[in-house]
Amino acid sequence: MRAAWLLALLLLVGCSSSSLPPRSTTTPPAPSPSASPTLGPVGASLPPGQIVFTSFRDGADQIYVMNSDGGSQRRVSTGEGFDVSPVWSPDRTKIAFASNRDGDWDIYIMNADGSGLYKLTDNPRDDESPSWSPDGEQIAYATLWNDPALGPSRVNLNWDIVVSDLLGANTIKLTSDPSKDSQPAWSPDGSKLLFNSMRADGYQIFVMNADGSEQRPLTTHQIYAADAVWSPDGTQIAFASDMGLNEDIYVMDADGTNIRQLTKNAAYDRKPTWSPDGRYIVFQQHIGASYHLYRMRADGSELVKLSTTSDHDRAPDWR
Repeated sequence: MRAAWLLALLLLVGCSSSSLPPRSTTTPPAPSPSASPTLGPVGASLPPGQIVFTSFRDGADQIYVMNSDGGSQRRVSTGEGFDVSPVWSPDRTKIAFASNRDGDWDIYIMNADGSGLYKLTDNPRDDESPSWSPDGEQIAYATLWNDPALGPSRVNLNWDIVVSDLLGANTIKLTSDPSKDSQPAWSPDGSKLLFNSMRADGYQIFVMNADGSEQRPLTTHQIYAADAVWSPDGTQIAFASDMGLNEDIYVMDADGTNIRQLTKNAAYDRKPTWSPDGRYIVFQQHIGASYHLYRMRADGSELVKLSTTSDHDRAPDWR
């Protein structure tokens, strides 16, 4: 009888300790904290595809690719300089990225294995933050129109969004504002582009038609909101913001309403990217002197650490 009573008591304690309340997904400012991260895949099978990202592990920023569970990490870019902001082509056969290997920043394109490299832009301006159109025919990017002779002071002056074909020709300027417009991101149907701008109160997220018309802000009350990307079905936008006094990952509806906070910790979370099926989000986390990549479900649960080096793994793109 005594043994049976002790067994029942142990079972009762075990059940009580595992019955934690579900994670809240209410709008800020009072979200539940993110769970402690685990290593390796969690939950149901992950969607297919690979994640491309930037890493400093070889002494300079280079482009790496890994599986969606964090495995098979391998370098695909070569050469001198810094290679950053990689993005997949829609068919996953090519990668566009920005590099300063020739002095100033330009946009380059290479095959997924690093072969077939060619320079998309070649001008005295700085070109950054490429984004492929859904049909794979165009690339939008941010460009600095100021005279390079202005020196370092030019970094916050007159950045605009332009779009060109895959030969770097037929370049069309979409924005023209005396502020910094950057980080373009195509909508899944190709009809719109998100971008960041300092033209409003602070650094905010804007949206425009693919031809540059009807530019308007989606965020208006944050001190900082950036890194905006559409969900695969076009109904939501993931982004980074410090509206909670620290940089965290948020999601909002495509019209800028219904903002939900997904991460809450002492680190700085930025650069979200959606899985192809919209069930997961990968993002970079900066804490101390290190950057790491994490994966979570689109509701902020099941946080998983994907990178284990201390050498600045960041700016992921999942296709």
